[in-house]
Amino acid sequence: MIVVPPGRLRHAAPVPALLHLNFCRDGCVLTPGVDDNRTDTSSIVAGTSFLESALLEESYEAITACVQATFEPFGITVTTDDPGTTLHHEAIVAGDSQDIGWPDPVAGLSNVGADGSWLPNSLIFAFAGAPEVEDEVFWNFTCNTVAHELGHTLGLDHEYICSEPTSYLEPCDGGLWPTAFVDQTGACGEYEPRATCTNGSSEQNSYRHLARLFDPTAVATTVGIVISPTPEQPVAAGFIVEAEVTSEEPPLDVTFQLYDEQGLLHQVDARTEPPWDFTIPMDQVHPDADGWVYFEVSAHTTADPTATAGQFVNIATCSPQTCAGTCEGEVCVADPEDPDDPGDADDPDDPHDAGNPDDTDGPGGNGEGGGCRVGSQSPSTGWLLLALNAFLGLRRRRAVGAPAPATGPGRRPSET
Repeated sequence: MIVVPPGRLRHAAPVPALLHLNFCRDGCVLTPGVDDNRTDTSSIVAGTSFLESALLEESYEAITACVQATFEPFGITVTTDDPGTTLHHEAIVAGDSQDIGWPDPVAGLSNVGADGSWLPNSLIFAFAGAPEVEDEVFWNFTCNTVAHELGHTLGLDHEYICSEPTSYLEPCDGGLWPTAFVDQTGACGEYEPRATCTNGSSEQNSYRHLARLFDPTAVATTVGIVISPTPEQPVAAGFIVEAEVTSEEPPLDVTFQLYDEQGLLHQVDARTEPPWDFTIPMDQVHPDADGWVYFEVSAHTTADPTATAGQFVNIATCSPQTCAGTCEGEVCVADPEDPDDPGDADDPDDPHDAGNPDDTDGPGGNGEGGGCRVGSQSPSTGWLLLALNAFLGLRRRRAVGAPAPATGPGRRPSET
C-alpha cells in the first residue's frame, strides 16, 4: 500500500456502494494524475500505461463471484460494466506491476489514507494478467488481492490476523487465502504487530469498520458523543467546544478537528483524559460565506476505534455573546439609557425593549420576533444534511496535483 499523507482529505459524501471490477478485456490505458477512476488517472502509475487480461471465461466468472460474496455483507454492488461518471470504486484486475512502472513484482497496489479515512474515485490494482495456471488457487488469490487493496482505499490498515484479507500473514491453515472480512479485533502490522494503526488506534476490526462505513447503523456502537455548541447556538469566534463521551470503557483518547471554509483540516487537538473541552483560538476560525464552520470530535476505545460526531456552528456577527446592546441585523447598536427614549432597554413600556417580557424582537424578549440575525439562520435538519455534503465536498480529499510518495511498501510478492 502507498500511504497518502495526512491533510489530503477524503470525500465527505456518502461512500458509494458500487465496485467496478475491470478486467481490461479490451485493454486499459491509464495516465498519471490525481486519482480518478472516471477519467482513468492514477497517482500510482509512473507514466502512460497499458494493461490487459486474457483469462479463461471461467476465471472471470469465478473471480467476480468471489468478490461479490466478499462485499455482499456490506451492501456493495459488484459490476463488470463501466459505471461511467457515477461515483464508484474500481479494481483493475489485469497486467502486472511492471506495466505501470512499478519496479518490484507485487500482487497488488493501492493508496491508503494516513488517518484511516476512505479515498474517493481511486483505482486499485490486482495484477492478474498472465497466470501460468488458472485454477481455484489463482481465483482465490486474485479475489483476496482485490479485497486487500480495496480495503486500503476504504480506510483499512494491514491487520495482524491470519484469517483477514488485509493480512500479510500466510493463511491460518496453510490453505486458501481468506476472502471474507471477519468480526474480530486485533493489532495492525505486517510481519509483526504494530503499536498503532493508520487511524491512530491500537487495534482494528475490519468488518465493523466497513459495516459502519456503508451503514452507520449496522453495528451497535459502544461510544456515545454529545457535543456543544449546537447549530441553534450562535457563537463568537474563539468559542469552546465541549464533548460528553459515554462508553463502556474509558476512551483511549478524544480528538478534535476543525475545518476551514474550504472544508480542509485546519486544526487538530487531542486529549487522553477529561475534561474533553477544546478552546478555539479566534485566529483559527475561518467560516464560510454564511458564517458556518464545521468541527468533529472522535473518541477511540479498544472496542470502538471510529466513533465520531460532527457539528456545524454559526459564527455570529452580532449575538448576545458579542453585543451588550441590541442587534439590528448584523450590527450591534448600544442601548440608550434615556428612560424617555422608547428604544431604551430600561423602558418597561417599550414592547420592543429587550428587558420587557412582551418584547417581540429583542434578544431578551419572548423569542417570537426576529431576534439576532447571524451569518445565516440555523438550518433545518434536511438543509443541514445537504449543507454537510456541500460544505465537506473537499474534506479529506487528496490535494489536487499532489503526487503520491515515490516509494512505499507494496503487497506480498506476486510469486508467493
